[in-house]
Amino acid sequence: MPVDRLQLQSALLRTLANPQADKRLGRGYHYLMQAVLDQDGFPEAPTPQELLESVWSLIAQGLAYLDVTQDAPTNWAVRLTAAGANLIEDREADPDLAEGFLHRIAEACPNLTDLVVHYLREAVLAYTKQLYTASAVMLGVAAEAEVLDVANAFLDWLPATQAEKLEKALGSKKTSYVQKFKEVRKRISAWVNELPDDVTDDLTIQLDAVLNLLRIYRNDAGHPTGKSFARPTMRLCLLVFATSLERSEQLRHFFAANRAPTT
Repeated sequence: MPVDRLQLQSALLRTLANPQADKRLGRGYHYLMQAVLDQDGFPEAPTPQELLESVWSLIAQGLAYLDVTQDAPTNWAVRLTAAGANLIEDREADPDLAEGFLHRIAEACPNLTDLVVHYLREAVLAYTKQLYTASAVMLGVAAEAEVLDVANAFLDWLPATQAEKLEKALGSKKTSYVQKFKEVRKRISAWVNELPDDVTDDLTIQLDAVLNLLRIYRNDAGHPTGKSFARPTMRLCLLVFATSLERSEQLRHFFAANRAPTT
């Protein structure tokens, strides 16, 4: 049975951060391999291929590098980059470790629709490959998909007469996705007194964050404006979106599980 990729990458990162661990590659089945096994204790040992795939995955993400300063290739070692060392110190999920970041989001938001998951994954993987404009486009599409999911749940929650008016506004082909979001946000704000405190806490801030993602990163990146996106900006956007997803999913779950007051 294949070893869990996330578990292996996490164990590998912890091993590389351990100053006492032997980080030499050897022939792919001792030295670093043994250090990883000693660090985590897998029920089933990874194969040399699985270990090396994880090593090169970390290198591709800019979290590790191959130290070839020794003459013998068996003594070449894998070491953390500055970004990898910072990631170890950061207890929060970080998009620089793509699988871990997506795993944390899946744990926090287990009911995300397939569309949101698909585009978010594309955004994160593009980010790790330094394709920041592509990441921005995909993140904007993921935000749009999540907004539509919340809007559909909100429509089902609203009294019929109000739902009809909102559905008409959302169904118009002339209405941009930003305007659709503004319309949903306006209607939700009108019902804020009927929502639980854990959903409304900082709700305006979270909705503003999604609006900015839609307005800037979906619009500017998705059209030939020439706008570029730097790594720190996209890293921050991914972290902000991960946080806003938890709040929007709380909102969507509430709408799906309850009915609006009749008065």
